[in-house]
Order: sequence, then C-alpha cells, then structure tokens
Amino acid sequence: MKLRIRRTAALNKFMNVRHSWPTRASLGGVLAISTLALTFESSLAAEMFHRTYHRDQFKTALRRLSFYARRSWLGLSLSRDRVYVFCNGLSLPQLTAMRRFLLRRASKTEAGQSYADLAYVSALMALQTADSPEFNARIDQFGQDADHLLKTIQTAPSLATEIPEEKDKEQFSVEKAAEALADFSSLMAAQGMPWFVLSGTFLGIVREGGFLAHDYDIDVGVMAEAVDLSRLTAALQTDPRFHCSDLETQASFERDTAGKLMCHQRPVFLKISHQGGIHIDIFVHYHEGGTLWHASSLFRWDNSAFDLAPYDLAGVAVLGPADADRYLTENYGTWRVPLVDFNSALDTTNQQVVRNPLSVAIFLRRIWLAARANPAGANALLRALVRAGYIEANATGGYHFIPAAFKNGR
Repeated sequence: MKLRIRRTAALNKFMNVRHSWPTRASLGGVLAISTLALTFESSLAAEMFHRTYHRDQFKTALRRLSFYARRSWLGLSLSRDRVYVFCNGLSLPQLTAMRRFLLRRASKTEAGQSYADLAYVSALMALQTADSPEFNARIDQFGQDADHLLKTIQTAPSLATEIPEEKDKEQFSVEKAAEALADFSSLMAAQGMPWFVLSGTFLGIVREGGFLAHDYDIDVGVMAEAVDLSRLTAALQTDPRFHCSDLETQASFERDTAGKLMCHQRPVFLKISHQGGIHIDIFVHYHEGGTLWHASSLFRWDNSAFDLAPYDLAGVAVLGPADADRYLTENYGTWRVPLVDFNSALDTTNQQVVRNPLSVAIFLRRIWLAARANPAGANALLRALVRAGYIEANATGGYHFIPAAFKNGR
C-alpha cells in the first residue's frame, strides 16, 4: 500500500530545527513504540529513541521509520527513495537485529530488494569489524549476499519502469536559499575559513545565472588542509541560524606496502539546515596526486585539481572552480543541456566506487533497480565494479563478487 506524505515547508522546517526536550521525549517515545511494533526488535526501538531524544535527528529517524513501515507486516510505502542506506549509523548489535528483521520479512519482499537490503547490512557489519578477526567472515557473508543479488540482476531485475529517486526532494525556495547562503557566508567569514560552491549550485551559477529552480540543497566545499573541521562544527552547532548534523567520515580500505589491508577513516561531509528550511551540504576536499576528490560517507566524486575564481550567487560573493567548463564536463558531461530528471546514480559521470563493501552494495542495488528501466546505465555501473576489481564475469554469463578484494590472507 502506498501513502505519500507531502513535504510541506512547515514539516520540512520542523524536521530540521532544534527541538525542546519535551518534544524530543514525546516524539521519541512514539517513534520507538512504532519501531517496536513494526520490527519486534527492542534494540532498534531503543536506537530510534536515542536518535530522536539525545541526538535530535528527527529527519533520520523518520526516514528510518518509513523504511520499517515499508518492509514490515504493514507494507506501507511512505517514500519513493529505494536507494536510502537505512542502516547507516547503527551499531553491530543493532545491525544484527536489523538482519533478523529482514530475514523474517524475506519471503514477503521482492527477492532482489531483500538481497540488496541484506547486502547493505552485511557490508556495514564488515566495516564495524574492520580491525578484528571477524572481518574475513563478515566479508564472506557480504559476498554471499552480493552473489545472490548479482544472480537476481541476471534472472529477475526490478520490475520498476523508471529509476527511483535517490531521495525525496523537498521544496526549494530560491529566496530562502539566498538567505541561507548569505548567513552561511557571514558565519564562514567570522570564522576566517575559506569555502567555495560546487556541483549543482555551481552549475546554476554558470548555466542559469543563479540557483537551479529544481535543486533541493546548496552544495559548498572546503579544502581539508585549510579548515579546522572541529572548530567549524562547533561554530555551526552554536549558531541559532543553523541545525548541524554529525560530521560524517568515509571508510576506505587500502593496502600498505606489505600488501596488508588497512581501513582509513577520513572526515568528508557535514549537513546543516538553515532556519528557513534550506539544506547546505559541506564537502571536505582532498588532494590525491592530480585529483581533487570529495565524498559523503557513502559516495565519492573525483575532479581534476582546480583553482578558484570569484563568482556572484544571489548577491553573495562566492568562489568556484576557475575552469568552469572542465569542472562541469567532468561532473555532468553535456552540462549545457538542462536535465530536470537528474539522477545522481546514473547521471554523475565522475562518481567512483569507494574502496569499501558498502559502496559495492550501493552500486549493486542501483544496477538491480536500473536493469530494466535503464539497461545502458546499469551496464555502465557493472563495468565500473569490474574495473575496480570487485566483481568478475562467471561461466553463466553473469557476475560474482571477488572476496579477495577486501580480505587479508590468514
């Protein structure tokens, strides 16, 4: 059963402002009880209350509850987002409870969807145990889930006739975006921290002379070596104009000179919400040879290293990539042609596979979803996984996961 909740400006603002303790306690209790009724897992209910009451993360809590409603006995679809990483941020015991819940519901869930869900969970369980003796066994479990999903992609891809939204887009007011940008600029100036605009926000400046009307947030960047992230986070958390989420890190597995697999955690992303309801995504940029990359906890985008030049956006002086054509071509290909139905799963040409199993799981879910709706896009994602060395062709004409990509010999 489908029931869409319309994202009004009032609801959007409520989810992204600071809340009083009575509000957090009462709604946290309601969400925890609802979670328990949907999943029959007390640890997931406790996590829901903690996230709402102690961390004041209403948006994340509601998105997770929407996932529980869709997978549970209720079977209620409240969101179009089928790529959302519903288990991100859970502890190992909570992930174990999530896996129990998903396995109980497997017979009532489309096979590809079930294996995609399980692959998310097993990938995160592997990341949680990266430095422990359990890691190889966790990778084996992830490999089993991935192989099941790869087989389903070959035999029974999603019946979807269109690529689903990456996330539910919220209302975007150009006027409120201008106010949010001005307030962010004044905060960064007061902190003495340089920043610049990127991605869709920069595309809007160059192609449209302002914000993209169909955008849904503001994208800004900072250089890792030029900004004190702890001080920036503290400043945002104490500024009444903004509500600040946790600083996200990205796990990346890399081999040292002896061939041993090491897990590196880098701070990459900070999401803030302006009091007017506009989101600002702050991406930390890292130099790696001639590449300048930025990421979220789940995704990574590579660009050629660029210099910055001055631009104007809604009356605010900003910086952006000096070679606009090269930057936008790397990001979007034919960027001069407006693409209203932009899908970051298939239309962002500089997206890379992150060196961790969760990124592989995300790519596999997208491939399953796109196999019928956009076979060319699905094949492009498959080729990216092959090039990265995470999957390879098998004798049946399909693919299988390569466990050695993440495992140390023991």
